[in-house]
Amino acid sequence: MNQKSAFALVAACAALTSCNSGSSDSGAIAPLEVPSQMTVIAANDAQTGSLRLGADPLRQRTREGVAAITGSPYETDPVRLYVHDESMEVLGTINGILTMLGQTGYDDPQVLNQGPYIALVEDAMDDNKGGDPTNGGQASSGEEAVRMMEWTVRSDRASATAPHIVQFWIDWEESGGGGGGNMQSRIYGRLTITEAPSETAPYGVFNLNYKMLPRSSAADAAGMMTGTVATLARNDGRAEYTFYEAQGDYDVDPPINEQASRTRARVVAEPDGTTGSAYTANNSKYNDNGTIRDDSYEYHIAFNSGFMARRTVAGSSTIEAFDRNDYQTFPWRYGLYDATTEARVSLNSGFSIKTGDGARGFAGYHGIWFPENVTVTNGMSVTRDNGGEGTPESYTVFVAPGKMVKRTRSATTLGNLKNEPLYWFEQNSRDNLTVNWTGTDLVKVARFDRNDNQWVEIDPPVSIASNFAANQWVGFNSPARGQVNFVWPSSGPLSDSTVAAVWAESNLNSDSTELANGDLTLHGYFQNLRPNITQAMVNFTSNQSPFFPDATNTNEGQTYVFTRTGLVLTHASQSVTLVDGVDLDGTPFGNGLASGTMVASALTALSDMANQTTTYRWQIGTQSWNQLRALRDTQGAFVAFDPPILLNYTHDRPSDTRWHNRTFRLEYQGYGQLHGIPFEEVSGTGRWYPVFSIPNGTVITNNAGSYKVKVLEAEQKMTRLGNPNTVITREGLDVNTSLTPPANTYTDPAIGAKPSVTAAPLFIRGVRS
Repeated sequence: MNQKSAFALVAACAALTSCNSGSSDSGAIAPLEVPSQMTVIAANDAQTGSLRLGADPLRQRTREGVAAITGSPYETDPVRLYVHDESMEVLGTINGILTMLGQTGYDDPQVLNQGPYIALVEDAMDDNKGGDPTNGGQASSGEEAVRMMEWTVRSDRASATAPHIVQFWIDWEESGGGGGGNMQSRIYGRLTITEAPSETAPYGVFNLNYKMLPRSSAADAAGMMTGTVATLARNDGRAEYTFYEAQGDYDVDPPINEQASRTRARVVAEPDGTTGSAYTANNSKYNDNGTIRDDSYEYHIAFNSGFMARRTVAGSSTIEAFDRNDYQTFPWRYGLYDATTEARVSLNSGFSIKTGDGARGFAGYHGIWFPENVTVTNGMSVTRDNGGEGTPESYTVFVAPGKMVKRTRSATTLGNLKNEPLYWFEQNSRDNLTVNWTGTDLVKVARFDRNDNQWVEIDPPVSIASNFAANQWVGFNSPARGQVNFVWPSSGPLSDSTVAAVWAESNLNSDSTELANGDLTLHGYFQNLRPNITQAMVNFTSNQSPFFPDATNTNEGQTYVFTRTGLVLTHASQSVTLVDGVDLDGTPFGNGLASGTMVASALTALSDMANQTTTYRWQIGTQSWNQLRALRDTQGAFVAFDPPILLNYTHDRPSDTRWHNRTFRLEYQGYGQLHGIPFEEVSGTGRWYPVFSIPNGTVITNNAGSYKVKVLEAEQKMTRLGNPNTVITREGLDVNTSLTPPANTYTDPAIGAKPSVTAAPLFIRGVRS
């Protein structure tokens, strides 16, 4: 399991309104719950969901006092806040499991004591999906289907006074490597809940043990990775929990090209989370061809209602202090509601499917998902997974080697894009760059280092204005807005008033109106992909390139044909695809290749490209998001799912001079999934944050209606203080006397082999199907 977690730590369930007390007036058997996440420092205002956001551009206040209809989903949908701090990252693995466990519906009374069932959950541990979007041939992965995982779950409680036992089996898919990954492994877990969280016991009383095995191993084999998290009884009225995870034996040097690690945490705090102390540590060894590389750190933490102090032990001791009453709050997930009724906006996002061999997958607007051990091929037969009830609907999977993206323009200006990250591929240097329009100049501010797989800041920024000529078409990709382009002015410099275009996207299939009369002819002038792209081309060997030279006049453009039957782009009757065996890893096109803009009618002047309102882009690659994957019914028609809801949002925050009065095109893709807000990386951390938040209660209107927005999940970061020793002395925070590290109390889950379940999944992303 990847030690890195995409998750920070959500506040304990005692701060959430959804926790179950585990009892009922009638004495009936009721399920118990555990915290959705474990944390060291509780979030602020978690119970009310009123976000106290600070004053700077990244900490904008939400609107207080917005009226809500009593009992409406807008009012009652829970808000989850969590505190992120690097000292808490050791809990990433268990919090990933708890996050996914919460999507299985184990606490639904209707599944209690009813035997095993299937749940499809969003993979909370998938932090390697997609990549940084770039332009100039580097395809964006933003349209990738969410990676799902199949959990087999059994939830039992013998009586109203007995513990609640949850058993789960997870088929885990991960790339192999020197870190001990296994392509096909299985997680076995047993959760025993004795008491649900309460005011006096904020973590409840529970014990969770899990292990990971190669999928081919017997269920009773020793785990190649084991973990346990548990609450501990105390007689001083305080609350305590511990976490211990081990992979191999850290005290012994691992074999060549293998890893051993030990991750530990212990938290002791007052039940209200105001005062306490914690110990967190991660020790990891890797044998790099005989050289032992040790990556270890340890934190000693003390906190009260006002402050947190932290001593970092990693060769040298660093002491820091943070203000618990001064948070930066960064929303990650938003809900969308009808502005009048406050009903939650729901989309027909997809349904479960099954192969003839019984492998379960999911089909939706963004494509088709199956576990990695299932090869998805064109023409394979699947059925809608109805659990064997009645005759299942039959479908045929359609897979094209690429996908044609239709883009529809909306107008903006460079002033509305000021200081936003724009991604650009510079063909001369073959670099993926981050570019900013500053208001006076177009500059590159970062380049992507493919050797270290990270963005490297360019300081000071360097102008790239000299790369472009008068009347030249210029194209970028914005992670917040999608494709962005404009024409370089025929005279004079760029300015905030220079007109630019941003583009909404959808995929073409045989049922699209463009193909109603047969094949679609397209014309391209810039970044035109060649047919039969070879390894030498993507490597730029001997100056070869996957692109034709850009046109300098309309006569030098390229003509393509997009076929209705195969849904493949062709050039001179040759497919514009990768030759079999081409490997994009380590090339500038690791996420795929994308053509430049194409149009259905030939241009009379290159400058006319900026006036087009509908254009097309061909995308190819070896990943699922580079391909069109869809279902056809028995009549041959493509199955339709609800597209995202498109919204134009104008940010109204006069004190936020950087973003005030700027308009952004947002996409709502279902509960919690509102995209289109720009993100920026905190230098040197690898963590990206939204540059502003949308206030609760904001009403956004489009042609279909009016919608109200609410923050559903947000991360809080405490403000670091400049005088830590003064605060520590004044507050009596002891970071020198550490809690004793927890012992390894792991016991084998002993839940046996994964049971066979023929019924359709009961839950998909936490929603009962």
